[in-house]
Amino acid sequence: MVFGFYDNLTSRQQSIYRQSDEIKYLRLAETSQLTALANELVETLPTENKKAVEKICQTIVDTINNQFNAPPLKLQVLAVRPSADWGNSTAYTSQKTMVNLQKFRFGCGQQKIKKS
Repeated sequence: MVFGFYDNLTSRQQSIYRQSDEIKYLRLAETSQLTALANELVETLPTENKKAVEKICQTIVDTINNQFNAPPLKLQVLAVRPSADWGNSTAYTSQKTMVNLQKFRFGCGQQKIKKS
């Protein structure tokens, strides 16, 4: 699926976008730790404890990256969702092998999480 910001990407970025768009799924070898972390996140979100939410989210990212031998990512939880005029709603910044991945804060003070 091509989003509105696609036309603003360089040719190289468009190529990467198309290649990644062809990936239908990534199979995780082990999911029990991720399930436990997701449950912990659901319990922690209503507390609006940014540091606790960020720590759990970072552990989720690290766990997934380790399974795919991917380079490390540093996740930053924000109070509000970032936006840009060109249509991308997530901010990324590259720093050598480390990438700061800034994501908006899910649910903290904005919505209630329902347990099934």
